[in-house]
Amino acid sequence: MTEDRMGEKRKYTQTDSAEGSKKTRPTLFAENKETVPGIIKRVHLKDFMVHADFTWEPGYNVNFVVGGNGSGKSSVLQGIVIGLMAEAKHTKRYKLLSDFIRRGANKAVIKVSILNTGDNPYNFEKYGPLITFCRTLNKSGNTMQLLDHKNLVVSTSVKAAREEGKRILQHFDIQIDNPLTV
Repeated sequence: MTEDRMGEKRKYTQTDSAEGSKKTRPTLFAENKETVPGIIKRVHLKDFMVHADFTWEPGYNVNFVVGGNGSGKSSVLQGIVIGLMAEAKHTKRYKLLSDFIRRGANKAVIKVSILNTGDNPYNFEKYGPLITFCRTLNKSGNTMQLLDHKNLVVSTSVKAAREEGKRILQHFDIQIDNPLTV
């Protein structure tokens, strides 16, 4: 790691030139997407807003979500934000989490899985290569759980999941109150 002129740390990759000497160039995107910790691997929405049962595995780097009005494009982003343990106010859509439950359903389930691999994973021994934030919204409240790569529950109480979730998000520099960084 080296610091650029703005003081930010950047990873540089060495490449061999034709003469055999080594040169460096900045790496904007990892060559192997499985080594970048903190990127979203999968989003699953069940009875969330307009989605009855929706699973999305985003591509690496840039993703565009397209569709007609009311098809659920914004719901995907809001599902990610709520799934990563944000409050309803962070979506600027509804005041209560229960308002995100699809009409006619009793509860909504959101699962957001992020990669926990590469140079700087979070507590790899505990979670393995994948961390899943699982949130269930009910009319009477909500539950939060953190799951390891085998889908086993790591944290059992809402308070423990919230505290651990905040540490995970901070570790990966995921800012759920800023949709441009989600």
